[in-house]
Amino acid sequence: MASVKYNFNKILNDIIKKSSFTRRNVEIMLSEDHRQLQISSGAYYRQKGQVRQKAESIIYSIVLLQALDLLPKGSLNNIEQMSESVRVILESDISEESDIVSLLDEIVRRVVM
Repeated sequence: MASVKYNFNKILNDIIKKSSFTRRNVEIMLSEDHRQLQISSGAYYRQKGQVRQKAESIIYSIVLLQALDLLPKGSLNNIEQMSESVRVILESDISEESDIVSLLDEIVRRVVM
């Protein structure tokens, strides 16, 4: 798991709001140790397990949608490309955050349609 510290900027916060994860879930996914989050080890591992289950559920949901032809062929490639673009954006200094969020919204709508 990545130990990268992301700046929770507008883009990342907007993506989190529209995802199935909470900001706390993301912090737990990014952390490698309960002491980073200042919680007990029991709470950390319980929450880590819950986040893992949620991620597995999302992957099964994507498989189901694609198997039922509710996601168009090639949409997983589009999602992968979009994810890589978001990664690059998050690692850079961005000034046009609202334009990027609008573009992501449009791409997601096209994938789902």
